[in-house]
Order: sequence, then C-alpha cells, then structure tokens
Amino acid sequence: MKDQIDDVYRNKYAGSPYLPPMVTARTRAATVGSTLILASLAATVYCSRLTGLKEAPSW
Repeated sequence: MKDQIDDVYRNKYAGSPYLPPMVTARTRAATVGSTLILASLAATVYCSRLTGLKEAPSW
C-alpha cells in the first residue's frame, strides 16, 4: 500500500519541489498510520450501526 500511495503522489506532483518531503519514510509511516486509524474508526461506526450500540467502545 505504501508504494501505491507514493506512486500517486509522484504522478500528481511530478516536478514539484514539494514532492520529495511527501515520499519520505517518515511521511509514509504517518500516512499509513492515519489510514489505519481512519479504517478502524469507520469499521467501529459501521458495526455500531449494525448492532445498535450508542457509544463507541472504550479502548
């Protein structure tokens, strides 16, 4: 997944001076971490709607 995200940025921002900082190891880690957090949140909301939970689980 990390390589695919970097490829999208390389294609979209080709030639831009802002591209190099977008594809560093640190940026990759933050992007994938944020993606996983958002996916987890979306799954929690979806499951709570299916089960009728009124509160988010306390992690």
